[in-house]
Amino acid sequence: MTDKEGPRPRYRWVKDGPSDTGFHAYDGERGFGRLIQPPNDPSNSWEWNLTCLHGLKKNPTLIVGWYGRAETSRLGAKACEDAYENFMAGKLRGMVPEDIEDVLALERRMKSRREEAE
Repeated sequence: MTDKEGPRPRYRWVKDGPSDTGFHAYDGERGFGRLIQPPNDPSNSWEWNLTCLHGLKKNPTLIVGWYGRAETSRLGAKACEDAYENFMAGKLRGMVPEDIEDVLALERRMKSRREEAE
């Protein structure tokens, strides 16, 4: 994280590149979130979103709470981590139990393809 204001992240965050202002979040090997400070944004705020929603069979915009903005990178990381934990617990508004299974099924297919390619 680029600042010290806010709680320490609970998960692993990896910087996109040496000159980028973005990070990806991981729970073990599972990527689940993105945090970026948009260039030329006068507010200097951070945007976060859940990237683990790939695989949903419905439009992710039907689920409330999977993206947002924060004043600092640490506050953005916390919001993203909280949203991820709520998603995995099926607690985001608009979710049904099948949503988690859709995401996990895609994750299993992708892992299987990687293993076959090796």
